[in-house]
Amino acid sequence: MRTSAPIRVPASRIAQPARQLRPTLSPNRQLARLLPTLSLLLAACENNPTNVLSAAGVIILVVLGYNLYATIKEDAAKQKAADAEAGRQAAWMNEHAFSNRAALEELEGLGTAKINSSVNIQQFWNEDIMTHMLQQGKTITVYRGFKPEHPPEIGQVYSRTFSGTVERRAAVLEKLPIERLIEEVRQERFPDSPSRLDSVFVTTSASDAREFGDVYELEISLKPGATESGSMPVRWLDRNTIDHMHSYNIEQARDSLREIAEDYWTETGSPQGISDILLDPNLVLIRVVRRV
Repeated sequence: MRTSAPIRVPASRIAQPARQLRPTLSPNRQLARLLPTLSLLLAACENNPTNVLSAAGVIILVVLGYNLYATIKEDAAKQKAADAEAGRQAAWMNEHAFSNRAALEELEGLGTAKINSSVNIQQFWNEDIMTHMLQQGKTITVYRGFKPEHPPEIGQVYSRTFSGTVERRAAVLEKLPIERLIEEVRQERFPDSPSRLDSVFVTTSASDAREFGDVYELEISLKPGATESGSMPVRWLDRNTIDHMHSYNIEQARDSLREIAEDYWTETGSPQGISDILLDPNLVLIRVVRRV
């Protein structure tokens, strides 16, 4: 097994430059600025009609100059606000990048006596660090909810997948068109990611796992040769995206659902949200430790 591996950084996490704001005056605001000028023009027409043309020319120049000054001033204010927002975004990215590095350095600093101790997944920021630590030979504690009528045995190696068998997999695809679409997108765009149909699902916390039944603590580690398989053994994804997809009618919104499915496979989850953590049982050793 390799002792080091690069951390993947999806392009979607690169800080985007702040959107440049272009000020525009609404018709009402433009009219409000012109009303005083129109009043002066009418007064000049009543008092001295012979000078209307010259007065109108001067007034038009004054109006244009005032509006240009106001536009430039407003544009400068909005540009300043945009620059300030860009600075806040950059500071946020630097802060979280530093936190990720600090967490990784802390975990890398575990002594040789602790090399086989389990590290709780709640110590990680994201999938990248989780994957990296697995590649370093660490064991990670995760959680899973089991139905009370099908409890696992303490110490057993758990390998049951969402679909179970080839026949069950076909039945799931037939019964759940949303899952079929998600799997189609994975096969087309993300073939190295573990399939939802063939993965063991776990969570980042006992409270999230309780939604699915009795909570058990599991320990996961990579099987020998997993890093050379060419496939990703784990994926940490945002389950809220799946819940959102199920609110659509697949026959009426297939194109939109495909875009959402691509986002699901592209974006990684985090401890701040409900997650789908997919484990490929062919590449990941999953052992039941205890009931929580």
